[in-house]
Amino acid sequence: MQELGVLGVTAVIGAAAAVIAASTALVVGIIKFGKSLVGFGNWTGRVDADLATVKEGVKEVREDLNDSLREVKEDFRDSLREVKDSLRDDIKTLSGQMLPHGRARIPGDYAAAASPVILNDRGKVAAERLDARGWARRQSVDLLDSCRGLEEYQIYALCEKHVAASEDMWPQEMAKIAYEDASDVYALSQVLVIVLRDVLLDRLSKGKGKAQAAS
Repeated sequence: MQELGVLGVTAVIGAAAAVIAASTALVVGIIKFGKSLVGFGNWTGRVDADLATVKEGVKEVREDLNDSLREVKEDFRDSLREVKDSLRDDIKTLSGQMLPHGRARIPGDYAAAASPVILNDRGKVAAERLDARGWARRQSVDLLDSCRGLEEYQIYALCEKHVAASEDMWPQEMAKIAYEDASDVYALSQVLVIVLRDVLLDRLSKGKGKAQAAS
């Protein structure tokens, strides 16, 4: 009986030791797992920090790209505006050098490069040969009333249109003189435009003088 009691105590002590060992192992395992969690948390924190840094970098790059694109658009818009303005000026210049029938007005033909446009020496000779002033006086009868109240440049434009539209009434010598001058009748028509303008301005001026004298 005494031996059985000793064996029972020994068994209880062994069981207790086993429980203690198991508990110790469990505690150690829990501690290790906790350390692992702490390490994972630290790693996750570093990853989050790295991701935040990357996102910030991408944001900065995007902003830089947007600024660059904005500058490129503004530069392109300014360049396009300059090209349009230049083309518009060129068109205006070209239009100002065209006669109503579409032929370029060449100062070296019969008109001097002056403003307002006047006849050059060649134009004066052609005007005499054409009796352009006599022709202009006859044409001015029907145009004088239309010119009242107009500016000089408007009268000139009216003369250009009239000459272009009345080709069948041009002096008969036009073709001959243009041929001898190595020119053409459309260039020679400049002479008629300029002389007609001068005749109309002269008649309008004299009419104003008479009206003032009468008043």
